[in-house]
Amino acid sequence: MSQCVLICSNNQEAKRTVAEIAQVMGFTPVDMGCMASACEIENIPLRLLPAWKIPTFLALGLFLCFFTYNLVRQVIHPYIREQKNKFYKIPIEVVNTTLPCVAYVMLSLVYLPGVLAACSQLYYGTKYRRFPDWLDQWLQHRKQIGLLSFFCAALHAVYSLCLPMRRSHRYQLIETAVKQEFSKMMVKNWS
Repeated sequence: MSQCVLICSNNQEAKRTVAEIAQVMGFTPVDMGCMASACEIENIPLRLLPAWKIPTFLALGLFLCFFTYNLVRQVIHPYIREQKNKFYKIPIEVVNTTLPCVAYVMLSLVYLPGVLAACSQLYYGTKYRRFPDWLDQWLQHRKQIGLLSFFCAALHAVYSLCLPMRRSHRYQLIETAVKQEFSKMMVKNWS
């Protein structure tokens, strides 16, 4: 699948010449009509969501895989093997363990296509040969993948700050329960 070149002009001969040049260079020319379409063509790179679709699905897929693995390892396995109820770990600790895994894998996916592109250029001995379409698409999505990796790392930082607060709250509850039991025992002993 070759890259498209959007062409608009009021001069049919000029459009045909540019289309022929684009075809010679390996692109697919797409006739967008008259010059009134120029504004629409200029705004195409500014569209946000089409460029984020694949990286977002990639991040969600990785998150689900790592979340499932961590859920089984940290919650379900202890519940089955030792009858320990650790379901309270799901919203904070399991998610906090999952986020850096996703961030690391996505960060590696930012740098890997550059290495593959360099290997391709070395193999063919030129930097002017077009990359395969899958590699070209991957190179174009690096910025979005990197930003999603940063987002996962930032969420991990926020969740890491929440862990001590949750633990301190839990220990305060335990300490309160112990004090109440101690006071009940003291009342019974005095009676």
